[in-house]
Amino acid sequence: MSLKYNYTNTVMLCVFLLAVSFVQFGCATSGATYKQSHETKKLKLQQSDSNGSAIYSFQDDLKVGVRGPEMVIVPKGQFVMGDQQGSGAPDEQPVHSVKLDQDFAIGKFEVTVEQFRNFAESTGYVTSAEKGMGCYTYTTENANNWKWLEGGDWVNPSFDQASNHPVVCVSWDDAVAYTRWLSQQTGQQYRLPTEAEWEYVARAGSVTDFWWGSDNEKKCTQANCCLSQTWLKKQTLPVGTFTANHFGVHDTAGNVWEWTASNYSARYNGEELNAADRGQYDSMRVSRGGSWFNFSVDTRSAKRSRNWPQERFSTTGFRVVRVVTPEFVKVALANHGLKQ
Repeated sequence: MSLKYNYTNTVMLCVFLLAVSFVQFGCATSGATYKQSHETKKLKLQQSDSNGSAIYSFQDDLKVGVRGPEMVIVPKGQFVMGDQQGSGAPDEQPVHSVKLDQDFAIGKFEVTVEQFRNFAESTGYVTSAEKGMGCYTYTTENANNWKWLEGGDWVNPSFDQASNHPVVCVSWDDAVAYTRWLSQQTGQQYRLPTEAEWEYVARAGSVTDFWWGSDNEKKCTQANCCLSQTWLKKQTLPVGTFTANHFGVHDTAGNVWEWTASNYSARYNGEELNAADRGQYDSMRVSRGGSWFNFSVDTRSAKRSRNWPQERFSTTGFRVVRVVTPEFVKVALANHGLKQ
């Protein structure tokens, strides 16, 4: 089967500033068509917008007749991982350098209710919440505002969600099941990001508390978190409500915690580079990014959280990674006269 890249918009060159190196990605011109083996693809390329989100993105076609999550290509590189300001928790140590040797693609947005619905309805998948005692969710019915909501699940997280909100009340197991379905639907390798990949994307070349700097007050205009301008809603907001970071990725701070592929360790020991086995239940999994419920300190790029793979919360969702081959990236760059 051949791969076709259908470039429909005239776009401009996008430059990504990394912490250690500079890597350039171009965005293709309209009308160009390329063929490559193993997949069929439509690439939607977008110009820098008023929010500064210069992106190179694509969506895979799924066998069920819809398109997959919009994916942003992220260049390989090196960054410093952990609490560089010294104001975080002990598990954000030691601060250390991480080198990612392969380009990859990551979801521009968190996986939405609509995208998860496509999966659940086409497969009949039953989530951990539906199998068990519901979802741990925020409520005003009791003193501490949190309880297990019987019947609570991704369809009913205790607050209203539109189709473009991030899906919540999904466990790590549910998130992995969704990535496996995407892989089957596209013939490509989808998975959750490792913890290191997640922080690399969230930082987007920054060395500060947040991708926009260390200004805590900017949370009011950059993230959906506690005491921000959106806090009165006390729930998720549509994905992409706030400005994208310099990789063109939205909501890495706030909105929902995001499951990663990695096992949790109390101090960094290399687990952050690896993906846990699907059937491994003796270790907690790391989630990142903070949520609509958390104060901004918990939405820092270095902040870590962890839960068991079957647990689910109205504050937790996920985004996906897709493996891209050097040939895939090379074709995109060659279209602009660029070299890796």
